[in-house]
Amino acid sequence: SIARFKELSGAWYEQQEPVLAGHYAERVANLEETPASWSMAGTTFALALHKEEVAPKERMFAADQARSAFENAITMEPKNVNHRINLALTYVQAPLEDQPMKGIQMLLELSRQYPENAGVLYQLGRLAIQTGQYERAIERLERALELNPNRKNAHCLLEEAYASTQQLEKAKRSQQQCKSD
Repeated sequence: SIARFKELSGAWYEQQEPVLAGHYAERVANLEETPASWSMAGTTFALALHKEEVAPKERMFAADQARSAFENAITMEPKNVNHRINLALTYVQAPLEDQPMKGIQMLLELSRQYPENAGVLYQLGRLAIQTGQYERAIERLERALELNPNRKNAHCLLEEAYASTQQLEKAKRSQQQCKSD
């Protein structure tokens, strides 16, 4: 039953076993057939992509399952940009050997299609910080905050970007915004 699969997914999630949790979340999605349940399955599988101790084969399985789940969510709810962002992030976190930049290219394409989407800008800003492109990160994160002032995590990233570019007053303000409730 759906309730039992949700319970099992939650139990495996609590045990920090995202692939097993994802398996049961996928069973739920197959029964419910909703964009939200497919997105949940994709997100659960994608958690394995953040864990360094996941074996390479298990990691690729999780990436494939996450992508499939997000593609199902996109098919059912094509106007929801978050499904597309999450799909792109699976390619960033587990790049294809023959297309290592596919995830970044997908996010850049989303930023062209949806220039007013704070989520896309936030992810591109976050990735810019990871690659040391602090000026670009600042530009994107400031724009994300203009569009969505309540996005607290953007303040947290801006603190790092401002500090890295010696904009210490701005870094201090961002730190306060990051820590505020």
